[in-house]
Amino acid sequence: MIRLLSFALAASVLGNLGQLWHTQVQAGQAQIEATALEQAATDAALAQRTAQLQNLAELKRRHEALQAETRDTVATLHARLQQRQRAYQRLEDENQSLRAWGDARLPAELARLRQRPAFAQAGAYRDWLSDPERLPATGQPAANESGSVAGS
Repeated sequence: MIRLLSFALAASVLGNLGQLWHTQVQAGQAQIEATALEQAATDAALAQRTAQLQNLAELKRRHEALQAETRDTVATLHARLQQRQRAYQRLEDENQSLRAWGDARLPAELARLRQRPAFAQAGAYRDWLSDPERLPATGQPAANESGSVAGS
């Protein structure tokens, strides 16, 4: 009987150990599955970040290429502008009558056409444009002139 009890006790202990081992194995498998899920989520996030970084790198490359193109265009335009300015200056220096014409003051009638008072509202500008007294009638001297009409 003691043998039988010993045997039963040994079987019970072995059964409990087997059950404990099985529980440990299941817990380990659950932990492995949880780790695998975390790894998959981390891999997906990493893949998304990598794609974002690649897109940003491509955008940066295009932006730098456009900046370089813009700098080249500005340099080309600046060179053309300087070339034109030199040509105009050369023509002005060569032609004395052109220089005299460019340095001359505008006649008073023409200078007055370029003068505009300050306007507070659009209606005041419209009224100023519509004012018939703004310019003298053809063939009549201006209000500030006392001489005769040019060409008469």
